[in-house]
Amino acid sequence: MKVALIRELSKENIEKVRRCGVEVVQGVDYDADIVLVKSRIDNFHRYKNLKWIHTSFTGVNNILTNEVKTSKVIVTNSKGNYGTQVPEHAIAMILAFNRRLKEAFIAQQNKVWKEFDATELYGKTVGIIGLGVIGTGVAKIFKTFGCRVIGTSRNIKKNRYVDKIVPIRSLEILLSESDYVVLCVPLTRETRHLIGKKELEYMKKSSILINISRGEVVDEKALIDALKKGKIKGSGLDVFETEPLHKKSPLWLMKNVIITAHYAGVTQHQESRAVDLFCKNLKLFLKGKKLINVVDKEKGY
Repeated sequence: MKVALIRELSKENIEKVRRCGVEVVQGVDYDADIVLVKSRIDNFHRYKNLKWIHTSFTGVNNILTNEVKTSKVIVTNSKGNYGTQVPEHAIAMILAFNRRLKEAFIAQQNKVWKEFDATELYGKTVGIIGLGVIGTGVAKIFKTFGCRVIGTSRNIKKNRYVDKIVPIRSLEILLSESDYVVLCVPLTRETRHLIGKKELEYMKKSSILINISRGEVVDEKALIDALKKGKIKGSGLDVFETEPLHKKSPLWLMKNVIITAHYAGVTQHQESRAVDLFCKNLKLFLKGKKLINVVDKEKGY
């Protein structure tokens, strides 16, 4: 069984894969039976023996081309590996807004001693769109700050960290009640431009939108317009419709926007977690057993 590692890995993590009892190739190999990728696979039609694609990311929208969707190739993702660092990133962005750290950094650079009026998280309402592993991680953190948490979920069931759950069709309830809205949904046909002009108008003028999911979940033009006109207070964005974000995008220079370069999930532990999950799945695959995190190609997650 040949495994192609189409992403850079440390020698230690390459050896972890090799110890599973497979032939390991670094880089593209069209004779591979299994490939480990980041977020996409190129020239899928050239693979003759491919049986399984595993991504070290959670999102699979770039992998699920029509060719892949109609094939018998299994696709799995690394859902569950980002429930710590991505929620931490979301909370960091909100705290930066609340404590006005962006302005404080500018004052520091200019050697200006200035106090800023800050905002407390305690007692605020946080709306989380998507209560999967990451969304639940976000909810857990906010509850420790004394926040009221509401959320949307495909399956309405109790969540110990969420005070109220509403169906996605009632999204306006969440948007209108929330001081902070955090996007934690996968990119699918249903979630593309989930947040557009109409949805932004439901939000409070004092609210902040955080996107740690996928850029295309938000209509970027509508968001820019809402930020310029003061329809919402601000936005923290780790993902964008086009990446890297174009240098001419007005988002770069907006005072009420915090930008990070799609690294919410990146920490020193990310690679090891991804490889450990892949190896666990690889051992199951070699035994002919059911894999973890098999993606529903039609649903897109």
